[in-house]
Amino acid sequence: MIYSDSGNPGDFAGPYGSVVMDQAGNLYAADEADGPFHCAPFGCGFVFELSPVNGYWNFTNLHNFTGGSDGGNPVGPLALDAEDNVYGADFRNVIFEITP
Repeated sequence: MIYSDSGNPGDFAGPYGSVVMDQAGNLYAADEADGPFHCAPFGCGFVFELSPVNGYWNFTNLHNFTGGSDGGNPVGPLALDAEDNVYGADFRNVIFEITP
């Protein structure tokens, strides 16, 4: 196992879809719920990166969805382009893009 839910708020309430890897070996995924903003019933979700650092994985939260114009509750697989921009779909706006 490379990363596990620590039980802290904001950690993996409901990841959906697949994990994608960039050319540097960083992993990207989305959590469908949780995060600091409230979307009924559990939160708006977030997109995160896991980076290999000295034999461990460093967790970086790339974006907390607000449920507003940025969307919320990401589901389905993520995709990366050649510049490692992250694309995915959510329940609120069909498609999103995140530039790490």
